Amino acid sequence: MYVMTRVRFVLAVCVAGALTPAPALAYIDPVAGSIMLQVLIAGILGSLLAFKRVGFAVKNALFQIWRRLTG
Repeated sequence: MYVMTRVRFVLAVCVAGALTPAPALAYIDPVAGSIMLQVLIAGILGSLLAFKRVGFAVKNALFQIWRRLTG
């Protein structure tokens, strides 16, 4: 019983903290911003390449299965 009360209290504090707006007293350094942009672009291009390679592998596997069935 005590544990559930404590869990509910911690959850309520987390929700209240997440819903309370706070000013962002920070800036993004130009070098850090450039690195973040490079990481974002590399991640997008890398995932596109990975999906392309997986797509080709699936397509080739299905083509081989189709050739065996239609023989």
